[in-house]
Amino acid sequence: MGGDRVSQSQPEPVVFGVVIEGIEKALGARLTAEDRAFMKQRGVDLAHVVPAYPLRDFLGLVEALAARLLPDVPEDERYRRLGAEFVKGYTRTAIGLALGSLMKVLGTKRSMLRMGKNFRTTGNYAQVEVHERGPTQVEIVDGVEEAILPLMPVDKHHVIVGYRQGILEQLLVELGVVGAVEIVDRVPARCQVTFRVSWRA
Repeated sequence: MGGDRVSQSQPEPVVFGVVIEGIEKALGARLTAEDRAFMKQRGVDLAHVVPAYPLRDFLGLVEALAARLLPDVPEDERYRRLGAEFVKGYTRTAIGLALGSLMKVLGTKRSMLRMGKNFRTTGNYAQVEVHERGPTQVEIVDGVEEAILPLMPVDKHHVIVGYRQGILEQLLVELGVVGAVEIVDRVPARCQVTFRVSWRA
């Protein structure tokens, strides 16, 4: 990753610095000096967060960090847990605090219907459609902008899927409802996954 800034005008898929800020706030107390040095070697200096990071490098970091922090947890579950931890930290950033307050005002259904907009605040690559399937259920089609698809790290799609699932599951917790997030369709070649999110009224 090299800590280099990536211009948002470039077609390269990137995650924005607020994602790293969320990870730092979520995991900061658990990260040892060795963990921070490990992240810095991979291009993420938590003391100097830059505006954007290449998505491939970020997902590689998520893989490595998940294995380092959760070595006894099955691989896919590691990414879900990190996604959940990210939400806990993200809601302590300036953007996250505002988003969390808004979601509580809107309620679960309207908050879920806004997830496309929310996901787009974390990177430049997301193309998300949300479909209402009932009073307590939505489907979220999480894909990629067509112009960026050729540059997407398709081999890392499983990391995105687990991470996003953990994010959605923790958002239900933050909203104070009992619910579930199921994967109902996956198209790895297009970096697309469909989640069914349901909850109790």
